[in-house]
This record gives sequence, C-alpha cells and structure tokens, in this order.
Amino acid sequence: MKKHHGFTLIEVLVVLILIGIIASFVTLSIETRHPTKQLYQETQRLAALLTLAQQEAIMATKEVGLHIDEQGYQFYELVGETWQLIKQDDVFRPYHFTLPIKIDLQVEGSTVSFTSQIPQIMLFSSGEIIPFHLILNTEPPQNIMYKLVGELSGQFNIDSESLP
Repeated sequence: MKKHHGFTLIEVLVVLILIGIIASFVTLSIETRHPTKQLYQETQRLAALLTLAQQEAIMATKEVGLHIDEQGYQFYELVGETWQLIKQDDVFRPYHFTLPIKIDLQVEGSTVSFTSQIPQIMLFSSGEIIPFHLILNTEPPQNIMYKLVGELSGQFNIDSESLP
C-alpha cells in the first residue's frame, strides 16, 4: 500500500485563512493617517457628538453647551445659573484633537473668540440650537477645510472645500 505525502484540502484552507487574517492585521497597522482623512473624522465625530448632546438635552430637559478651541472641546450643562463641565460621562468627556487644527467659529453671524471658558454653542431642551458655522482646517500645504453648520432647527451639516 502506498503512502501519500502531501496536504489535505482542509489543511490548505486553514493555512490560507490564517494568512488572510495576518495580512489584514498588517494592512490595518500600516495604514497611514492622512491629515485630510483625520480632519474629516474629527469633524464627523464632533457632528455626531453634537447630535447626541442635542438628544440628551431634549430627553433630560436640560441645556447643553459646547466650548471649542484649537486644542479640543468640552461639553457643559447648565446647572442653576452656571455652566458646569461634564466630566463623569465617557461620551461627553473633554476631548483633545489628534492633529493641529485651525478653527474659525461664527455664531449667529458673529466671529467668536476662544478666550473664555463658557460654551459658545448652545443646545436647548426644545431641540433648537443657536445657529453656527464652524470651520476646521489643516495647516499648509494641504489646506483642506471642513465646515460644520448648525441650523436653528437642530440639523448639522458637513461641507468640504479646498482653501485657495
């Protein structure tokens, strides 16, 4: 009787699956973080958190605010007559941007400074917000800009443009 030397189909398939899994891990770990992609992700994250904070304000019947500057942003809630930083909540904890970002914020058509620590963007328990235009852009040479627009009705929209 002859002995067959070789691999069974199952053994070959198991090896191919293992190679596929290892290759996917290598691809994920090698992925470079392009500033344009990072800026878009930061803008999307902020828009999602604003939507969530707006829903929280409606459900809990409380006023929520956002303070933003070029380092990051923090959510506040109105307790009595003072704004208090939301620290205990993992979702609304203070956040620092992962790349250098230049910010321009206009609330109701007026440019807002970043010097004070009070919220510049307000989310009301009625579902309304104070209208704003928030521009986040990268440093040269990319000059990519994303504009997050908050409308009185509570809608948030993201637009992208290349800066001149």
